[in-house]
Amino acid sequence: MRYILFFLFFTEIYSSELVETKYTIEDTNLRLIKILNKITDNSIKPVEKTSGFNYRYKSNFFSPFRFDIYVGKFSKKNEESIIRIESTKNGEAKVFKNILDVEFNKNESEYKFQQSFKKKSHILTQTLNWISPTFSVWYNAYGSPFYSRNDTAIKSIFYLLYDIVVIAITAFYVNNSNINNKSRLDDLLNRQGVNAPGKGEALLDGNHGAVLIGLLAIPRIYRSFEAYNDTASQNRMAELSFTYRF
Repeated sequence: MRYILFFLFFTEIYSSELVETKYTIEDTNLRLIKILNKITDNSIKPVEKTSGFNYRYKSNFFSPFRFDIYVGKFSKKNEESIIRIESTKNGEAKVFKNILDVEFNKNESEYKFQQSFKKKSHILTQTLNWISPTFSVWYNAYGSPFYSRNDTAIKSIFYLLYDIVVIAITAFYVNNSNINNKSRLDDLLNRQGVNAPGKGEALLDGNHGAVLIGLLAIPRIYRSFEAYNDTASQNRMAELSFTYRF
């Protein structure tokens, strides 16, 4: 169980995308700051550790976006630059690649079959989350470029497996623990104990019931923040009337 919790809270799988620009590093950097501030409502911060790039920017803690963007030279032989986009979701990395590619290199008219962002409901995704975090993931992923098929599969399967594993372990414990064994008095009086048919404890009875509820609440609390960010980022793009094409 501790390994599941460690995976849930302390591991992040980053996806990355690259955008090449014809501009110098300084011009690219100034344009990038303007674009990111527009998208995030001035919620980016520069990072000193650039990992060999010239500039690096991250979304701040309160931003619904989760990106890490680097700016550097394409090669030493020319002045062109590249932008590297990293995100915890493959879909989000592709969204920013699409936007930056249009802003830096292409005219929007070249992008046919564009689709607009549709707003999502905070109330609905949070309600679905407390039924099952998987349902919340499906809701936010449906029709949203922020989720690739891989993002949706990994998150929904993980949340589903977490619930199954926790319930299965609790059920095993209830059925095999000493709590359900016949007492010595039951043996002396030749009475059926609590393990008799129809007399076993339910999963939510006793202390183990509180433990089960607590364990099931952990991913739902985590997902509630994640669902808020998913919905807020989607709605922000809809407010800005951005379109996407993949």
